[in-house]
Amino acid sequence: RKLNDNNNINTNINMKTSSRSSSSRRKKGAKKMTIKKFRVQPKLSTTYEKDTIEKLMRAISDIHYLRGGEYSYEELYRSCQSLCTLNKGKLIYDKLYDLCDK
Repeated sequence: RKLNDNNNINTNINMKTSSRSSSSRRKKGAKKMTIKKFRVQPKLSTTYEKDTIEKLMRAISDIHYLRGGEYSYEELYRSCQSLCTLNKGKLIYDKLYDLCDK
């Protein structure tokens, strides 16, 4: 009987250990991230397009005349990228072509 009692004790210990390890795995799992849409659609100012194009054209003429510009290249790139996102790429190209053609 003592032999059987010892086997039962070992079995119970092993079962408890395995249940602990499986529950700890579940706690360490990756959390899911949810991305929600904006509640209110962001709006641009009414003069954003005009102001941004003027800023880009001033920067181009500063570059051509070897003057120090007001804006960094990163800011100019971001401005151009935002206009292209708004489907104004053709407008930027036309203005740039006209300015460089002079």
